[in-house]
Amino acid sequence: MIGEERRRDYRFAITLEGLLARGHVPIVVENVAYRGVLLMTGEPIVIGQLRQFRVLLPDEGLVSLHGVPVRAGPDWLGGARTLGVRLIGVEPRWERFIRDLHTASGRVIKVAADLARERPEEVS
Repeated sequence: MIGEERRRDYRFAITLEGLLARGHVPIVVENVAYRGVLLMTGEPIVIGQLRQFRVLLPDEGLVSLHGVPVRAGPDWLGGARTLGVRLIGVEPRWERFIRDLHTASGRVIKVAADLARERPEEVS
């Protein structure tokens, strides 16, 4: 949980480059989760409008994602804007990338350990 916000997925601070599909407009992804990303772009984007974009994953190449911008931050210098995007129908390479981040961070182990402490009868 960050401040008063409640998030469904654990987010990872990571910077990735990508492109909006239409017009090949550059984007920068600032953090990722299984079901969402926070990205920056200079192109005006409508909240609630389904968009396709591609993100360059390390060792995987470009992965195509579809998502709906659900919130926008203020415009930055030069017109760039930060957008929270909810992903729809993620592809297997994205799932694998996020799973690897979970494993590398130890988050998966922590979740299992927390569950064992909270509900030992369900884990055994």
